[in-house]
Amino acid sequence: MSEPVRDDEDRKDVGGSSPCKYPGEAFQGTAISLATGTTGFVGARRVWVFNTGSAQSITVRNADDDANIGTIYVGAGAGTVVRLEAGQGLRGATTLKGTDVTNSGK
Repeated sequence: MSEPVRDDEDRKDVGGSSPCKYPGEAFQGTAISLATGTTGFVGARRVWVFNTGSAQSITVRNADDDANIGTIYVGAGAGTVVRLEAGQGLRGATTLKGTDVTNSGK
């Protein structure tokens, strides 16, 4: 089973910059709040997650959605791109906003 990857190499400064830096990479849809009791972004391969509140953690769930497989901490006002394996999803506080990132050029 693959571990979730905090994709810092793909992240730019969060001060209004887009995390998309490769040709063909783009946001898909609008930001959606994560939830602690519901798994979101199942089926997404890369998700930009931004924290609008105090430091929080993102919980990565397995494909069967019956166990946590990782935790990623996101500081206040910070964001990161999370790579997911097929079927994995994310949970977290509602102050964490996520946007699916498509990648057709890399």
